[in-house]
This record gives sequence, structure tokens and C-alpha cells, in this order.
Amino acid sequence: MLHITNSLTRTKEEFVPLTPGVVRMYVCGMTVYDLCHLGHARVFVVFDMATRWLRASGYRVEYVRNITDIDDKIIKRAQENNETPAALTARFIAAMHEDERALGVLPPDHEPRATAYVAQMLALIEQLIRGGLAYPAPNGDVYYSVRANAWRSIPTSATRWISCCGKPPSRANRRGSRRGGWGVRDGTSNARR
Repeated sequence: MLHITNSLTRTKEEFVPLTPGVVRMYVCGMTVYDLCHLGHARVFVVFDMATRWLRASGYRVEYVRNITDIDDKIIKRAQENNETPAALTARFIAAMHEDERALGVLPPDHEPRATAYVAQMLALIEQLIRGGLAYPAPNGDVYYSVRANAWRSIPTSATRWISCCGKPPSRANRRGSRRGGWGVRDGTSNARR
């Protein structure tokens, strides 16, 4: 029997998929502006183990791990190397796949790249702003607005993916703090419009 920590309730609960026998697992992947490091290897191995265990337990698993192939670090590194962001990311994606093979982990079922979903991300950001769930900063970034307990109000039925990034923000990182809001660069929790 599998128990996992529910980041909404902050308690360990028996894992019960929304669809019996089916697990849809989304994992935040690499930002490919350099070679992978030990932390990346941890992501590869941990979610490979989870996928294998779930499949061996009889679940049909759809494992998705994205690739962030455009962001400020990638653009800066490409400029430093006098190459295009696409050439830089292609090289590091190939190296990442080589590292995966060396570790003996299974590739994800789907590996969407951020550049293929920019229009959808912008539409979602606009929707969050209209709904009062995000706000634009003067520098062009958009920050997710985390009100006290607001994120606990998400209905369980709306949660469709196991995510490695479900940790709640600390009180110090909520809107109104000295940092101005909860935001992480690289397409995770804030983005440029």
C-alpha cells in the first residue's frame, strides 16, 4: 500500500488515483542551459523508481517530464557562446538523454518543451491575472498570488497530476512580504507576459 504526503492537507494519505488503475504523473524537468548535475540525476532516479513501482503494482502510468528550453539563463548562455538558444538547448538535451541512459532510467512517456506551449502559458497567465490569482510586477514578471489558505481551497477533483512541486509557499513568500510575492523564475511560478 502506497502512502504519500498530500501537499494540500500536509498529511500522509493512502494513494488513491482519480481514475482507478491509472496514474498521471507530471514532473518538473530540466532547464537545459548546461550539463546535468547530481540534483538532476536525483530527479531522474527518484521518478524512475516511482514509475517502475507504480507499473509493477499494476497501474497504467503516464509519466510526463517537461523541458524548459527557453528562459533568461538560456538566452544569456547562448549569447555568451555566440549561438542560438535552439542550438544550445539541443546540445544540452542530447547530453541529458545520454546521462539518462548512463543511469539506466526509463525516459518519460512525454517530454513537452516549453517553447511548444508559450501561447498556452500566456493564455493561462492572463486567466490567472483576470481571476485575481496572479499580478504583474513593474519589471514585466507575473507573480502567483498566494493568499492565506487560498491554495487549500482547490477541490481535490481538480488535481489531476502527481507533482514534484506541490510544496506550499512559506508565509514569508506570500504576497505582501518584503519579496513582493511568491515567484520562481524559469517558467515555474512566474513568467513574463
